[in-house]
Amino acid sequence: RRLLAEHPGSSYAQESSLRLGDLAFDAGRMDEGVAHYARAALGADPTLRAIALYKTGWAHYNADRWEQAAEAFRGVLDLYAEDARLRVQADIEHEAEQYFVYSLAAAGGAAAFERTFPAGAERPYERRVLRAMGQHFRRYGEFAQASTVDRLYLKRWPADPSALEVVGRLADT
Repeated sequence: RRLLAEHPGSSYAQESSLRLGDLAFDAGRMDEGVAHYARAALGADPTLRAIALYKTGWAHYNADRWEQAAEAFRGVLDLYAEDARLRVQADIEHEAEQYFVYSLAAAGGAAAFERTFPAGAERPYERRVLRAMGQHFRRYGEFAQASTVDRLYLKRWPADPSALEVVGRLADT
């Protein structure tokens, strides 16, 4: 805390913010932890940014704030999409994508996806996330939700090679 107060421009400020977020999170002060993680996510080190966003996603996920969790997990995926050299000791990209799907599903499924990804500029992981969400709903017996997600996929990307797989899943559902 003293480092941040006395030397906010220090090269250690980003990591200090991350560590303060961890301490608050571990003590059950989720909102305080999220505030520290948010400051760490603004720093220059992409690895620390990814970790801060991931932990922000977890804090929101644990508090059932699905839209905010999805936004944070999407931030992790955006970092990986922007910087292929990003080096993180754990496979947080894969986990962030899984919990991004879970968060979007809990936030409203296809409707949440459309709010998060309006038609237009496409992110490299967008199609994969929508297909995974359809599978998520099928796995839990939410067939109406799965069908809605599959129809959205076919509406957005009818000529995509994976559309054949999605059509097959839609027919099975």
